[in-house]
Amino acid sequence: MVVRRKRRLTDFARFATTRAADSPLERLLIAYRLKGDRSATLLARTLTVATPDGTAERRVLGDREAFAAALADDIGVPLAGLGPDGIGTLWRRTARQHAEWLSRVESGALD
Repeated sequence: MVVRRKRRLTDFARFATTRAADSPLERLLIAYRLKGDRSATLLARTLTVATPDGTAERRVLGDREAFAAALADDIGVPLAGLGPDGIGTLWRRTARQHAEWLSRVESGALD
């Protein structure tokens, strides 16, 4: 017999704290926000905004300013809380992550 119950946040804690080297949580900035009837997902430099009708707009953020705007406007990160060079630090890391991700995709390592 299968017993179904509503999941709690603690059910997912081990996934959020994983330190496995092959975990996407270790290799890639991942941020998500659900606001109203749309969702925004940021994977390194790729922002995807989805709406209830099933359409999704996906774009690669080309510069630090676009990245900062996406973090603030789409994801809801208070930029002031990141410190004096917080955006710069995140931008450099995510630019490197994005390049590594593209390299893995192009090499077929994700197949």
